[in-house]
Amino acid sequence: MGINTKHEIFIMKHNTYKIELCLYAFLEVGTYGLHQIEISAQSTAYRFKYQPGEFWSSCLHSDVSVITKKGIKIERRIDPFKAPNRFRSNYKRFSLPNRAEAIKALKILNKYRVDREEEFLSCDVAAMLLTQFPEQRS
Repeated sequence: MGINTKHEIFIMKHNTYKIELCLYAFLEVGTYGLHQIEISAQSTAYRFKYQPGEFWSSCLHSDVSVITKKGIKIERRIDPFKAPNRFRSNYKRFSLPNRAEAIKALKILNKYRVDREEEFLSCDVAAMLLTQFPEQRS
């Protein structure tokens, strides 16, 4: 379907990109990270604490792939899951490993916000998000 009215262009321009939601979720959860089962459907979405909105994904691995292609390193660690029926499985928990990667994520997040004609995250929110990440080890 083509874009044929100014109203449609306005709506598309101001919709939040999925990568933007994903980056913000990674910044907000800190080094604890995200796990596929926790965000696999809209009903189990990660609800943002400091901004309105939520993030859910049917394939977190794909979202992580998109983020790493933007130059952001994502840490992966095994996180065993035990279902109520006692079935056990190993899943991966993904997180930003340090403040340097969190800063990269914040810069890209703000770029997407500007593309939508939104302002950067406030300095207070940005500082709060970044301080939860450890400094990068030499």
